[in-house]
Amino acid sequence: MATTPKSFYQFLNEQIIEIPILQRNYAQGRKGKDALRRTFLTSLKKALDDAIFLENKMQPLQLDFVYGSTGQEASNNGSQILQLLDGQQRLTTLWLLHWYIALRAGKLEEAAETLKRFSYETRISSRSFCQKMCAPQNFETFLMSIETNEATHHNEDKVKSQTIADFISAKTWFYTKWQQDPTIQSMLRMLSGDKEEIVGRDKRRKNKNDLQIDFYDDAIEKIFASTSKTDFVKYWELLTSDNSPIVFYYLPLKKFGLSDDLYVKMNARGKALTPFENFKADLIGYIRNQREKEEKRKKEMSPQELLTATFSWENIVNPRNGVPILLDTSWTDLFWKFRSKNNEIDEAFLTFLNRYFWNELILTDIPLENNQSYILLNKDCGKFFEDFAPYRYDNGEIPVKFFEELMTVMDRFSELNSAVDVPNQKRFNYRPVYVSKRNKDNKEIQVVEEITLLGRILFFAISKYFKDGKYDKISFNRWIRVVGNLISGVDEKGNDQIRSIEQARNVIIKLNTLNSHTIYEDLVKPETFENTPKVIEARFKEEIEKVQQILDENLNGLRLFPNNEFNTWEDAIRYYETFSFFKGSIRFLYRNEDGNPSWNDFLKKSKVAEMYFSKENGVYVNISSDNEKKGNPELLRILYSRTDANGFWQAIWWNYHVFSNKENSWLHLLKHPLMAKAVHHLLIGDEILSYSKPTSNEFALETLYLLSQTHLLNYVAKKIPDSWIREYHNHRAIFPSATGIFLNAKFRDDFLQNTDGVKLALECTVEDTGLLFGSNIDFLYNEYNFRWCDDDKIYLTTGVNSNCVLRNSIRQNDKGKYYMYNAKDVMDKQIIIDNLDCLISEYESLEQCGTSLSLKKY
Repeated sequence: MATTPKSFYQFLNEQIIEIPILQRNYAQGRKGKDALRRTFLTSLKKALDDAIFLENKMQPLQLDFVYGSTGQEASNNGSQILQLLDGQQRLTTLWLLHWYIALRAGKLEEAAETLKRFSYETRISSRSFCQKMCAPQNFETFLMSIETNEATHHNEDKVKSQTIADFISAKTWFYTKWQQDPTIQSMLRMLSGDKEEIVGRDKRRKNKNDLQIDFYDDAIEKIFASTSKTDFVKYWELLTSDNSPIVFYYLPLKKFGLSDDLYVKMNARGKALTPFENFKADLIGYIRNQREKEEKRKKEMSPQELLTATFSWENIVNPRNGVPILLDTSWTDLFWKFRSKNNEIDEAFLTFLNRYFWNELILTDIPLENNQSYILLNKDCGKFFEDFAPYRYDNGEIPVKFFEELMTVMDRFSELNSAVDVPNQKRFNYRPVYVSKRNKDNKEIQVVEEITLLGRILFFAISKYFKDGKYDKISFNRWIRVVGNLISGVDEKGNDQIRSIEQARNVIIKLNTLNSHTIYEDLVKPETFENTPKVIEARFKEEIEKVQQILDENLNGLRLFPNNEFNTWEDAIRYYETFSFFKGSIRFLYRNEDGNPSWNDFLKKSKVAEMYFSKENGVYVNISSDNEKKGNPELLRILYSRTDANGFWQAIWWNYHVFSNKENSWLHLLKHPLMAKAVHHLLIGDEILSYSKPTSNEFALETLYLLSQTHLLNYVAKKIPDSWIREYHNHRAIFPSATGIFLNAKFRDDFLQNTDGVKLALECTVEDTGLLFGSNIDFLYNEYNFRWCDDDKIYLTTGVNSNCVLRNSIRQNDKGKYYMYNAKDVMDKQIIIDNLDCLISEYESLEQCGTSLSLKKY
């Protein structure tokens, strides 16, 4: 670690300083940075003045650390060339300060060769400008005008004379194209300020009281406006002495084993300050401010208090391995390996830190609603940075523990630094990566990959693992396996079960109580299941049951598998967790018909499950006889033949797609606790349980009979595979939307199929069930068309799928408006026939009177 402070002049004499081509432009002289210039220049001048008037009794002003990489030797004198990684802004301002004081002190000629050792590597205009600035003859007339002004004018008139920036811009050696170089323009603005800014501020002043505000200290020339040549000489002597009042520390990268090309990675962000750079400046500023508070508190402590006190912020700002240097070195290297096609890393870097801040906020008990920290961090966007306040998420502070753990996590993750394979999830990038997408103009652009809600849980889990200990492949894979299993649940519609921030927060808080490096041992502890969030409760219990089988009787080793197919039970369980659509949950392979853990039938069940549920050739996706690729309903028939009424009402009724062979449907049925017995018999290879039609009118039993003992499921699988049983217009029906099968319309279906003189207008019978397909059924009676609608009203119609016949268009109710009979609750065929005859008779009599339209008979 560097222990000796250096002055800029001393530093410049030791090596040539070059600003690499990929470094951004000089920013401290930009428009709008007057407040920054004022603060920095004021502190520099105060350090010089204190050194003169207090006779070196004050501590020098320390400008923190400068990092760089020493490369090749310069061809002219053998001096080494230093390329800056961090410190360009400060050193450029110091160069301008030294140049101006040397000029005004009459020392530019003796200082020229040293000042020439500061330049820009291959930015020709900026490099040439610095060289021209070091030629004393170029400024002889300016110094003469200064001397004349001092001899003939008062100090208050000096600001009206030509500025040094105006003088330089007007010289013939100042090329016109330099007006377009942002670095040169910033350097001129640092020297003399910006006239446009002053004029603009004058226009914005609201009253005369504002005139007392001094705007003449935001440039070197302005802040030294009242300085005499004698004082300039004193300043110069101080700056070039061994006791300079302005110093910094230099840390060469090679001493830390860092790569010489790291400055390229750091500055691949581009010339302009990125949102990440602004964020980083505020973050480091916060850390240093906390360190200053800690130092102040330390000085106020008694010797006794110091014995037990801890001072953590000192380590956070450590120049060798603290957060500031890590941000620019090893952490940057992690992201550089996965940079964008345009060599960008900043958006990914800031996105990562946003996600880490999100984690820490979630772990607190701070409410999230209307929380500004949460609102910002949940956007998961590293493109923008406006305000550092939301990052102070913990009552306006960032705990020191946050930085301690972040340093640990980043150090340990560097041993892995790759995407993580998560069972039953897509490969997860803990460190955000760039992906290609098309913008609205169909142009390919690079963006940071978005994170999902489940991804946030995985991000937390990986962060926690590296907080808990160093990377170990076995313990890491076990932790990720368990977490992946816990969050992979889906409902019967195939949607993730964890769908809200509050659910995710509860899961994260639960995971935080577990030991990620000894997760198996943790899961078998009796108290582990306590306070488990409901959304993962069933899966958490399953993980406990599986670990009890994975570990041997002594809970300190792995249980061997009973045959040669797998080495251990862990291997077998891992395999089936990722088999087909199982998504980490395989409780149906080891629970018995009572729903209790019993591994006796695991071998048999797992083989049957492979035969039934293979994605390639499983029974549940077999091609049917009509060569249409439909799901084979035979497995569902086996399952429903052994399902009881409780299973029907809880697992089948009102649940989506329970008649399809979709993966989410099967997973729902296989895992449902009230289907345990039926699932057990299915997976041990039992056939359909044949039984007679129930004599009771219990709806669940009647429906299960139809589903298992008839061809109803075959019909549904082909006709309406995405259906579900629900209430519809006072009927219980297998229904997707506007069509379906009424399960409790027995009288209607019997009347339409088994009544003399009545005939279905279209074929809609469901084979060997007595049921009809459709909510509105068209039929023929006595050569007239009728429609029995889903509300049990029967209408006379003009034809199949045609309009109802109007009786009186002025009437509002159906009975008055149409030829209609309400058959609801009527269970007598003859009554229906009599009313149909009445409708026909009424229609024919009105037609004979010429009061009705002609209706075609069939």
